Amino acid sequence: MRAECQFAKAGQGLFYNGILIDDRGKRFSFVYDCGTLPWLQANYVLNKSIWTYKDFIKNRLDLLFISHFHQDHISHIPELLSNISVGTVVIPYIDPDMRLLLAAQYDGIETDGDRISFFREPSKWLLDRGAEKVITIRGADDFGEENKNEQGIKPNPEKDPEYLTISYNSRNSSENSETIECEGWCSLTSWYYAWEFKTFNPYPEKYSVELIDSVRAILNENDGDFRKILRDKSLREKLKKLLLQKINIGICLRI
Repeated sequence: MRAECQFAKAGQGLFYNGILIDDRGKRFSFVYDCGTLPWLQANYVLNKSIWTYKDFIKNRLDLLFISHFHQDHISHIPELLSNISVGTVVIPYIDPDMRLLLAAQYDGIETDGDRISFFREPSKWLLDRGAEKVITIRGADDFGEENKNEQGIKPNPEKDPEYLTISYNSRNSSENSETIECEGWCSLTSWYYAWEFKTFNPYPEKYSVELIDSVRAILNENDGDFRKILRDKSLREKLKKLLLQKINIGICLRI
């Protein structure tokens, strides 16, 4: 088994990637986040890193996991996914009101319909760009082994060249569904390695009920239309002012 992993150059952001190759030449590629802040030089640096990595993995990405939806962690996901095949994507579940709040902080969101579509329906957006399966993990208060109630998708070695085993605590999903919702944890195992994902609670106590209610009121008053809201300068500014502290929502990874 040979493993090559790196924190690629991304400016103020993150693009961690790697590939595993076994003694038979079977390859397994993965990426953890792909984004930077909107500076010209940073965009150039990250794009170069992405092109190099995509060529290295021969345009097949087996696993993408997105820790959270801040701009410097997701800005270049579209570039990463263009013109490649994508296996499994793991994302944190975030309620629409919090996704709207995060989207309003994104530079240039008002003219970027594609980004708006991502924040409105991230699972659908990823499936539309070729992801074979999207796993959405909800937060949970207890990650104890006794609460796992393990289920999973068992791979077929003849049909699944990555031989990826997915285990999770099922929530409103079926074995054949394209989108799986999990409660608190998910693990993916390939050959000798396993990745375990756990989510933070998307509603920390430090965020007031008034904050959440205010965002939901904006959504309800505009029929949940992300495009309408985010293209309205006054509403974007209102959402920005509501966010007084940084949000810490995402996936924790252990290898």
